[in-house]
Amino acid sequence: MIRPVAYNPFKEEEEADWDLFDDCDCPSLENAAVAETDDVTACKKACEKGQLKGKGIGAFVQRGGKTVFKQCTHAEAIAAKAPAKGAKMFIIGDPEASANLRLMQAVEGEGLPRLKSPFEHGNLFLILNIEFPTTLPAAAAAQLLKVLPPPKHVPTVSEDSDDVEVVTLKAIDPVKSYKEHLAAQPEPDDDDDEDGPGGQRVQCAQQ
Repeated sequence: MIRPVAYNPFKEEEEADWDLFDDCDCPSLENAAVAETDDVTACKKACEKGQLKGKGIGAFVQRGGKTVFKQCTHAEAIAAKAPAKGAKMFIIGDPEASANLRLMQAVEGEGLPRLKSPFEHGNLFLILNIEFPTTLPAAAAAQLLKVLPPPKHVPTVSEDSDDVEVVTLKAIDPVKSYKEHLAAQPEPDDDDDEDGPGGQRVQCAQQ
């Protein structure tokens, strides 16, 4: 039995989606870690935000009060899925499964300047809420033109005007655009870690 959770592209990146398979295991995959707990929330946090984040953990299996973490991709976990009475297999959701549902209209390269790179620009995403009637006979359209006020915005320029720039909308994944923006950020300067010229570095210690 699978219980999928709908994906929300605008929530925090660390809040991943998980698919639960009852009475399933993936024994052919090598164990990456074992925990003496069956706390689902704690195990998910360990993969998403805790000590296992970045270790390539794609699934974990719980049975008998223990949790076994598997270092694998979503596809590998699905391919290795096998029946196992009493086991519960959690597979982290495929981040690209709903990529086509995240697409938004945007003007590529026409957004705000990038941090510390003022000559490079991000993408300008547009959120348009337009409601059109499903059907409108020609006779009804003519009658509406008679009773409705004139358009509020009438174009006063054309595409050939000197001060007009024509752009093309493109379907872009905002999550992918955000990740590319982070990857393009320059490395921080060493001076940023100091308290100005002649400043002292601050060290933290745990007690």
